[in-house]
Amino acid sequence: MDEIDWANKCEEALQRAARRERHAEGAQPVLVTMCLFCGKPIERVSPKDVKAGKLVKRWCCIECRNSWSKEYE
Repeated sequence: MDEIDWANKCEEALQRAARRERHAEGAQPVLVTMCLFCGKPIERVSPKDVKAGKLVKRWCCIECRNSWSKEYE
């Protein structure tokens, strides 16, 4: 293999890598839901799921849910 063949193979490999890079997904944002009563982090949800209508948890436990409902009734 001479230098020209080697250079052509390198260029092809770089082009393939560039095509893969363009199609690769980058980091996606994640939303962290917090308990409405104590503020503890509950779950991680993607914005796509929220837009699709996924219901997220609002309280970390039954006790926090009950305490929140008593305080805000």
